[in-house]
Amino acid sequence: MVYDNLKEICKEKHITFQEIELLAELGAGCISRWKDGKVSPNIDTLKKVSDVVGIKLSDLVKE
Repeated sequence: MVYDNLKEICKEKHITFQEIELLAELGAGCISRWKDGKVSPNIDTLKKVSDVVGIKLSDLVKE
């Protein structure tokens, strides 16, 4: 859900996961680990990511 939403947002905004991770001060590969659902981001991480890409948190986590 979050991973897929972010993937679409990245396409629209022409930004990579790596750029988001750098700007949001996340570890390398952090976002990719969300794909399989074994690792879930916490609310603080989601807020950082939504701020970096310039969207509302609710748009990032919508189903």
